[in-house]
Amino acid sequence: EKLLFSGIFAELDERREGVIDANTAKSVLERTNLPTSELSQIWLISDVDSDGCLTRGEFVCAMHLASCRNRGMPLPPRLPAGLVRLVAELDGGVLRRQGQATSNSEVEGQHVGGADEEGWRFDPRETQAYCNMFTHLDGGGVGSLDAHDSRRALETTQLPVSDLSTIWQMSDVDCDGRFTRGEFVCAMHLASGRRRGLEFPEELPQDLIDICIAVEEAAAGGALEPGSSSSD
Repeated sequence: EKLLFSGIFAELDERREGVIDANTAKSVLERTNLPTSELSQIWLISDVDSDGCLTRGEFVCAMHLASCRNRGMPLPPRLPAGLVRLVAELDGGVLRRQGQATSNSEVEGQHVGGADEEGWRFDPRETQAYCNMFTHLDGGGVGSLDAHDSRRALETTQLPVSDLSTIWQMSDVDCDGRFTRGEFVCAMHLASGRRRGLEFPEELPQDLIDICIAVEEAAAGGALEPGSSSSD
């Protein structure tokens, strides 16, 4: 999606100014057939510097949010950390807000609670349970879950929609609107921590990243999932 939306931006930015105006962006976003209220929310989230134009990164962000919404996912209240990084990547590493340089971490801190990662602990038994849940949901053995199945699993946590939206945006690392096994495990661990009253971390804890990588590698190699044996 990133390459697709970036290509659309290049076609719209005929003067190669690095931005497109509101009318141009609006004409494209309206093709998503989303309600005006939701398009307005997408614009407010994506126009990071509130200048009435969209940079390449902001445009890709807006189109991604619209695409996710069309697949039934809720809109986040603020720009999620994963999209903050994407905007910074496409626009040169520094976001501009009201004429002042703003770093990734500062914007991400507006989205999450600046939580202490020390409170996040990950039980191997939970990891195995989430792997088993993923296998059950991925009945066709595709290796990933679509938005519908992922949302259905997350909704069983009974967390508020705003929390589920944050979890989705933090866990869908490649922003493709699907969950791999590792991304699903990540999402369910975040949901479990949130249910225990933990604030969302500013970035995924390294322990959780390592768990998800191990899950992906185990799945790719046809090995037992992490936590399913104790051969140490």
